[in-house]
Amino acid sequence: MDAKQLIDMQRQMRENQQDMQDFVKGLDQWETDVKRKDSTLKSSKASDLDKKNLPPVRNSLHKKKFQKKKPTTDKTSKSSATYKKISGFDFRAWDKFDVDKACKEIDDKDDTKSSSEYETDEEWEETRKKQQANVEKDNGNRFFKDGQYDNAIACYTTGMQCDPTNAILPANRAMSLLKQNKHAAAEVDCTTALTLDPTYIKAYSRRGTARLGLAKLPEARQDFQQVLKLEPKNKQAQIEIENIDRVYYKSLSD
Repeated sequence: MDAKQLIDMQRQMRENQQDMQDFVKGLDQWETDVKRKDSTLKSSKASDLDKKNLPPVRNSLHKKKFQKKKPTTDKTSKSSATYKKISGFDFRAWDKFDVDKACKEIDDKDDTKSSSEYETDEEWEETRKKQQANVEKDNGNRFFKDGQYDNAIACYTTGMQCDPTNAILPANRAMSLLKQNKHAAAEVDCTTALTLDPTYIKAYSRRGTARLGLAKLPEARQDFQQVLKLEPKNKQAQIEIENIDRVYYKSLSD
């Protein structure tokens, strides 16, 4: 062991010894305070019994009622801000600390915050349903990636019930229906999504695919043209239009 390590060890031993002394000193002081309070309570017991039979001080009840009518200020934030970290050895501070009061102030603060976030129960319920719809959407996306299309459709359906204004949910359900070759149902879902969001490119593209499966070539071509209108560099839409023109004009010539 070199000299530096020896010095560090000696310093650590001194610090540990100082902490132990502080601990013993705090414990003795706490014991002294407890004994003093106990003797004070015993000595005042007789006088307290005598005071119970005395009539109340004149106007004391009036003053108490008047104090209750004073406007209250937000003491929660102030009092909670004044709380400081108490040392584990400071028994006097822990003896004075009101745990129940601190817990009540924290609960009151949380209740005030939660009640002020939403003005009405309807707003809270609407927010909760939208959050649930997003959860169902995420679950449906995971099922879709795993190829579990029935489960994905069930999740998207539940999400649509929670939030009928979300255009992504019917569009995603349409994609799952396309994987099952349910083109008519997919077309309806895409139309629903476009009613909610007329600029939803994926909904136009998926409805075009659904209409191709239903042999609705002119309607499918219109959907892919709308995709190009919103996104001119969309190569997939360009390819689909070329294929539709080739098949459509060939059918006319035949």
